[in-house]
Amino acid sequence: MNYWIIVSAALALACIALIIINRQQRVELLQRREQELDTDELRRQTSRIRSDNARRRREIAALHRALEAEQDHSDALECALEELRTRISDAEQRAEQADARRIGLEKEIAAGRMRAGLLEQQLRQAMEEQNAQEQLYQDIIRERDETIVRLQDAQPKRKPRKKPEILGQQITLGDILKGA
Repeated sequence: MNYWIIVSAALALACIALIIINRQQRVELLQRREQELDTDELRRQTSRIRSDNARRRREIAALHRALEAEQDHSDALECALEELRTRISDAEQRAEQADARRIGLEKEIAAGRMRAGLLEQQLRQAMEEQNAQEQLYQDIIRERDETIVRLQDAQPKRKPRKKPEILGQQITLGDILKGA
């Protein structure tokens, strides 16, 4: 019986050892499952992070391309703006030149008007002088004709002589203008 007791005790010790081993293995199995779950979770997170990373890289690449396109567009706008500035500067210079020419022409027109006014005044004065001169010459001619008639009436009648040509002695308007 002792044998059975020893065997029972050995079996009991083996059962206890197996129970302890079983519990340790269960604990290890639970730890492994937890580790596998953690590993799976980490893999899922890593996969999600990688897909997020890939998506963000694509977004970054798209943003980079958009940025380059905007920079190109900005450069084109800057060139266009510089060209517009140049054209505006040229237009301002042309406007200033045109304004200067306009002012010069206005001065020339004003001077021409002044000269025309002076010439008109001189012409009026000359015409007044000419009219006065013509009147004076007509008065002189009339007085001379009257004097000639009086002298002829006062002289005894003689044979008529040839009258001297009065036309050669008359002063014409052209002579007056040439002399003035």
